[in-house]
Amino acid sequence: MIIDSHAHVFKEYYNEAEIKEIFEKKDIIVNIVGYDLLSSIESVELAKNFDNAFSTCGFHPYDIDKLNKDTLNNLKKILLEPKTIALGEIGLDYFRDLTPKESQVEGFRKQIRLAKEMNIPIVIHSRDAFFDTISILYDEGYFKGVFHSFDYGVLEVKKVLDMGFYVSFSGMITFNKRDELREAAKIVPLDRLLLETDSPYLTPVPLRGKKNMPHNVEIIYDYFANLRGIRKDTLYKIVCNNFFEIFKKTSLTMGKEVSMFKILRKEILGPEMVLMELDAPNVSKTAEPGQFVVVRVYEKGERIPLTIADFDRVKGTITIVFQKIGKTTHLLGTKKEGDSLADVFGPLGNPTEIESFGKVVVVGGGIGIAPIYPISRKLKSKGNEVISIIGYRSKDYVFWEERMRSVSDKLLISTNDGSYGEKGFVTDVLKRVLEEENDIKRVFTIGPAIMMKAVSDMTRPYNIKTIASLNSLMVCGMGMCGACRVTVNGETKFTCSDGPDFDAHSVDFDELMKRLNIYKEEEKLSFEKWKEEVK
Repeated sequence: MIIDSHAHVFKEYYNEAEIKEIFEKKDIIVNIVGYDLLSSIESVELAKNFDNAFSTCGFHPYDIDKLNKDTLNNLKKILLEPKTIALGEIGLDYFRDLTPKESQVEGFRKQIRLAKEMNIPIVIHSRDAFFDTISILYDEGYFKGVFHSFDYGVLEVKKVLDMGFYVSFSGMITFNKRDELREAAKIVPLDRLLLETDSPYLTPVPLRGKKNMPHNVEIIYDYFANLRGIRKDTLYKIVCNNFFEIFKKTSLTMGKEVSMFKILRKEILGPEMVLMELDAPNVSKTAEPGQFVVVRVYEKGERIPLTIADFDRVKGTITIVFQKIGKTTHLLGTKKEGDSLADVFGPLGNPTEIESFGKVVVVGGGIGIAPIYPISRKLKSKGNEVISIIGYRSKDYVFWEERMRSVSDKLLISTNDGSYGEKGFVTDVLKRVLEEENDIKRVFTIGPAIMMKAVSDMTRPYNIKTIASLNSLMVCGMGMCGACRVTVNGETKFTCSDGPDFDAHSVDFDELMKRLNIYKEEEKLSFEKWKEEVK
């Protein structure tokens, strides 16, 4: 899904056929922004008529002379419409002397107070008026919203970010002689970013001179992705997530909770092992085996990566399976059916490469059995002969045996203590399979790093390509922070954006395991402190 967070799709600028064409593109969501009462009402009507449209209503500084007691009351009414997600665009514009500054300031203040009263975000227009804009915002004490079509430099964007606002960039970042704007765009945190066309204005290069259209936002995504060195599909997901996060009313009409994902089902699978089925239609719609999500339990909580264990596109759900080890997984484990999570961001990472290989072996250990299941299912659906080896600590930890059996031609189970299945490690079983089976084309493995290293070492002499899904330390999940870096074939790779699947024979597992233990003491202290706090 691609977001155009700010456009003026009105009959004044577009004919009926053009408007229909804009919203027939179901892969785009457009926020239609009014500039006075009549355009705001038109935006509300368009949002009612098209599922992929939202409305934002308010008085632009150039039209502030139309704001009076009656129109302000009418604005208040339409802000209550289900698909009206913000008050805007409002602000100050000193570039042209079209409206007295005093009137702009008074109108800006009135609309901020209305937004504050209704607890709705504001969409801010500020041009050649930065100091007055932020001074009024500080005076009014309201910092929920977006600076749209940002038109300033690095110092200004830092101030806006410090105040807590999101920042939206338009086609201006593609213009010549806008280096200061591009420098500002480089430092905006990705979780505070929006992109827009401001259609029909500010047409991006190379279409300058033509009427701008919402679908041209894709050019802006391309440009921004190159500017920041990130994948465009990742940028789509980031902006989409941010849009639903700042404009929370969107969740009420899209049939989903993007910022508060409901736990539909919770199941205890074994000691400290929990399954949760989450309402996450935007994630499930594009999820593939091998991908993961980044979860936050509460708004200011730690971001933790969890591999998608299953997904249902019809129900709009994803399933996660995790083991309660540290503070955040224990905190997540306290959540009950019907509770919601602050954020589930994804799907992230590259899907597992799956085709018709022939005979394949999948090896899952512990919690890694959960994400190996959708991989096995897809391998089976592609006509592969699937031999599955799954290992547990003991019988008490066994889960998803029947699920794995349903997607395997042969299922082999081991436990460390021999309390269920064969006694020993998965590598003991794998050794026998490699000796007995001919023509194995590929091995897939997910589990503890030490187990995946052992699997890799065992398959190397047989020259069987082995794919390991790595579980590195991770913070951003988008390839920006570098926390998840691993060495593969002598080169630094990021697990989140280059992986999580890698050729196991090329992975420096010793380095990976060392990095996984680097914060053990800090994690232990954090967990102990949290346990004391919740006593």
